Amino acid sequence: MNRVKITALLLCLVMLLCACGKGNTVMTIGGEDVSYDTYRYFYLNYKRDFPDISEEALHEKVVETISLDIALNMLAETQDVGLNKEEKESVDSYVKDAISQYGGKAAYKKALEEAYLTEKLFRYLYSQQLLESKLREYYYMEMNNLIVSDDATLDADIKENFMAAKQVLIRFDNGYTKESNKAHADKILEKALNGEDFDSLVKEYSEDTTAVNDYTYHFTYGQMVEGFENAVADTPIGEVCEYVAESEIGYHIIMRVPLDKEYIDTHYEELRDAFKARRFNEMRQTLTKSFTVEKAEGFDEIDFNE
Repeated sequence: MNRVKITALLLCLVMLLCACGKGNTVMTIGGEDVSYDTYRYFYLNYKRDFPDISEEALHEKVVETISLDIALNMLAETQDVGLNKEEKESVDSYVKDAISQYGGKAAYKKALEEAYLTEKLFRYLYSQQLLESKLREYYYMEMNNLIVSDDATLDADIKENFMAAKQVLIRFDNGYTKESNKAHADKILEKALNGEDFDSLVKEYSEDTTAVNDYTYHFTYGQMVEGFENAVADTPIGEVCEYVAESEIGYHIIMRVPLDKEYIDTHYEELRDAFKARRFNEMRQTLTKSFTVEKAEGFDEIDFNE
């Protein structure tokens, strides 16, 4: 088994954490208690990842993430989907492996603390990863008729809800300051808006190592980082986005391009999977809109940096 990495697990599970335990409740969301440890975990990790975010926006982001997981649990309960005995035992095994790989209980606890985690939250994160995977599989099965994804439905949805774009990505983790990267991105955008060949700009400047198929991404809503996705949606087909988009990854200079029929034909099943994933996420988001958020008394005086 590969070395169990606490931080790697957290990156995979950023949308999966919910209330874990009834002690020290700081708020309720949709009638579910949210513990101090749960809220603090998201608060501090988002604060680290988005240093310029306002306190209000930070709070909204934490609530949104926890709400999505509460919705996940509600969907699982509605469909009577849960972890079986073997899957629950795999959580125990995963934790034991983590302790072993970190060299013992003390080092394991230290790694958790550095990630703003408790042992209980770490266990919960992994169990939720298993639950979400199992629930998605259940929803995606045609025989359950929970997400209609026949060819006619998919063809219509691709035309309406899928986009294609190329980008020059200037990463935040490239060793330069944010200000320097922004100035660099602005110069590249100026070149693009002045008509320089966009593919040539991508080849010369982009720090994106994942783009394939002629540097073009085909995607639907919720599949890409928010800043990139919103900028593509703002841009007419065939044009360069008039501004440099920003995401947690870096700065994006974007050109929206037409959907490519050949790409669609050769990646049709991948697009179907993306459609199913979006529909599942939309179901979760729909549930969250009905949730009432109530802060516990004294919430605004709590220092989650402690």
